[in-house]
Amino acid sequence: MYARAAQPISLATVLASPQPTIDLRLEAFEKSSQLFLDAVKGYTRRAIEEISRRRDADASRVQKDTETKKKLELEIAEWKEKEVELLKSESVELIRAKIPPMTTTLQLSNTNKRSAKAQKALSVYSNDNWHP
Repeated sequence: MYARAAQPISLATVLASPQPTIDLRLEAFEKSSQLFLDAVKGYTRRAIEEISRRRDADASRVQKDTETKKKLELEIAEWKEKEVELLKSESVELIRAKIPPMTTTLQLSNTNKRSAKAQKALSVYSNDNWHP
């Protein structure tokens, strides 16, 4: 509610009266002031409620993010463990896979050495070197 506009006051009329008074309309001012204070209180209350709502929503979001982060970190740790185990098993399988070729290579080398010795021994009996 707005106060009505003040009417012009004639100073000569006021001073001519036996009891000069000017109506300051204090009741209207007090009512207007009270309405203004009520509006400020309402604004403040709504602002505090909004701040609280946002704070609570943010705290909830932070808590969810923290829980998600922990779950992801645990999952990452599990995957790292699986990767290490897989690498170990692959390493063992790789070593096992290399053993037969290495053994075969070693056997071939030994066979080549024996063959060379046998050929050397047989070369004595070859046609070119044969003297009975």
